[in-house]
Amino acid sequence: VPQDYAEAAKWYLQVPESAPQYLEAQLAAGNAWWYAFQNESVRPEAERKPKEELDAMVKQSQSILQAALTKFESQITPDDEAKLVSLTTAKANYAAILNGSGDYKGALAVLTDGKLSVIAAIAAPEGDDQKRPAEGGIKSRKFAGWVYGQVLLRSYVGLSDLNNARSAMKTLEKIVGAGGGGASVTKVYLDLGKELEKEVHRLQTAKDPRLGEVLKSFETFLEDMFNRTEGHDYNTLNWVADTYSNLGDGLEAGDSAKAESYFGKAAAAVQSLLDGETAKPGMIPAPAILAVKLKLVKCKRRQKSFDAAHQLIVEILKEKSRAIDVQEEAAQLFQDWGTYGGADHLDKFQVAILGGKKAKKGKTPEDSKIWGWGGLAEKLQVNLQTNPKPEYEKQYLDASLNAAQCWFKYAAAQTAAGERKTLTREALTAIKRPRALLPQLGGAETWAKYNTLYRSVEQAMLELGMDEMKGKEVVDLERTISKEERDAQRAAAKASAEVSGSDPDESVAAAAPKAPKAKEQAKPKAASGGSTILVIVLVLLAAGGGVAYYFLVLSKKAKPKARRGVAEIEDPFASMPEPPKVKAKR
Repeated sequence: VPQDYAEAAKWYLQVPESAPQYLEAQLAAGNAWWYAFQNESVRPEAERKPKEELDAMVKQSQSILQAALTKFESQITPDDEAKLVSLTTAKANYAAILNGSGDYKGALAVLTDGKLSVIAAIAAPEGDDQKRPAEGGIKSRKFAGWVYGQVLLRSYVGLSDLNNARSAMKTLEKIVGAGGGGASVTKVYLDLGKELEKEVHRLQTAKDPRLGEVLKSFETFLEDMFNRTEGHDYNTLNWVADTYSNLGDGLEAGDSAKAESYFGKAAAAVQSLLDGETAKPGMIPAPAILAVKLKLVKCKRRQKSFDAAHQLIVEILKEKSRAIDVQEEAAQLFQDWGTYGGADHLDKFQVAILGGKKAKKGKTPEDSKIWGWGGLAEKLQVNLQTNPKPEYEKQYLDASLNAAQCWFKYAAAQTAAGERKTLTREALTAIKRPRALLPQLGGAETWAKYNTLYRSVEQAMLELGMDEMKGKEVVDLERTISKEERDAQRAAAKASAEVSGSDPDESVAAAAPKAPKAKEQAKPKAASGGSTILVIVLVLLAAGGGVAYYFLVLSKKAKPKARRGVAEIEDPFASMPEPPKVKAKR
């Protein structure tokens, strides 16, 4: 959905300096220009703004933030708690933006220089990490963990400063470990890896010349970290593996060979971790051992080492055949095997869809415990009928969509027209089946995925001259609005009505979505008058990601819990802290 970040920035800049929200507004304006740059830089080349305009967005973002920070830092003292919270939050976010633009030295200076540095402000109360609150302020484990795990460590990675990076990781482990241990540390490292993935993908899409430099710094750092065997522990090796994997994710669309090499390095790090567990039991937390093994399967699969991944997943299934994420990985393995394994492995699609017991081809006797996407969807459907959790709904829709995609790919690979028609019908049935159970298909995002496949199936049926499409044309899959979307519309309409004085019920009725045509994206209509800024602010919040400003200043709603996997440890980092409740001194 297109988003006018530049327009949002202009609105934020209208907040007067005398207003209590001035710093937050300045920060939001700087963020908006940064989001505008990120949004524009990943557009297709033909649609992308000129490099000069993109560079101007970055400069605008940095200049606004820098000016606001310099001004406010000169006005406060360390005992001015309310303003110190705002300043620290802003500086941490500014450092994250500098990291994203490649200015690692500048980011490090923002974090560490001066009496009011971010690192000084988030120091543990009385130097004791045990006294940190779990959340609720800049000294909390959540916020301090975010700063160390995603911002400070990111700076050291960019500078290839191995020693200080290790030091930051050790401090992070103390901060988060004080509240429960390794699961939180792992989550912070995962989040950093995801940010690296996004950065690599953005640089690659924009054909930014910095891509080579960024990758080189990552590679140098990770290789040094991996090769320096002393001090290796679960968190370190797990982070190395996840970071390599995320780099592979970021590169896969444009450089599959390079991506596969990263997945191979990720697999080596995971294998080293498992070898360490064998040599010294207890290196991996007991609840996470199976999850680490499953991670190795994924790395091997992404590396396209399908035989090796198959041997590993068979062993895991002997222990955890009823774990949903194990069955998902097994089905995904056979789906990728059919997709990339060549003509001799097309029948792997049967196992991916039907499982090891029902598939007639593409299986071995060891595959009997594999359910396949279809089998997984059937079991999840039963769960939904007796226990309708959103978690089960998402898993059911994902499994059903993957089953349909497998049927369609399997059909497209056939040479005989009759077989193509038969399998294409199976794809159509696999799309329609979940819609009969869940007409809204989980909401707009999931519906769009189903609709894209549905139109492709219809087009294939049309080209094959199938009876079902005689006298017809390709159309969209019918969409039913979900309760959550209706509630969101009502909330937005109510907020808008408070500004414009309109009837919120009429606004909701007018906003009820219709299925957009295939070549069109549903575009939000601009509100008029005072409600325009409200709509833009809401859009920005939806895209704010892991920005400190969002987490500490604007976030009011708790995020839904991530679904549990085969061996996940409880994750207290599921969301960042609520705004600190402090009173300004008068």
